[in-house]
Amino acid sequence: MLQTDRFTQTDSTIHPHQAEVTIGNIQFNSYDLGGHAQARKTWSEYAGTVDGIIFMVDAADKSRIQESKQELESLLKMPELQNVPFVVFGNKIDKKDALKEEELREIFGLQYHQTYGKDANQKNAGARPVEIFMCSV
Repeated sequence: MLQTDRFTQTDSTIHPHQAEVTIGNIQFNSYDLGGHAQARKTWSEYAGTVDGIIFMVDAADKSRIQESKQELESLLKMPELQNVPFVVFGNKIDKKDALKEEELREIFGLQYHQTYGKDANQKNAGARPVEIFMCSV
């Protein structure tokens, strides 16, 4: 939608790709690296050059939620990403068994007092710039 101004359905990322999108006077360079095991090996190559990370989680696939948690934890531990803002999208909330935001926060250990984003004025000492948004993409 952001690139073409129309809704399209896309398949899961098989190969990493880059796209540029301009919204108003801001230009975004995005890299969709994918989340499959082979793609994860390349994540660290991009870590030092990003201004933000969008981490998408299938909130309805409870069998892989621990795997997602481990991958997010490894990114959050990278020194070069200490001050980089993270957006965690809990995707597929339209599915009957999808996790709620509170459940996802609990599983990922991202309690409100440990993160900030929606309300940066409520930032606690030691909190990370991480915010969770539940969606259906």
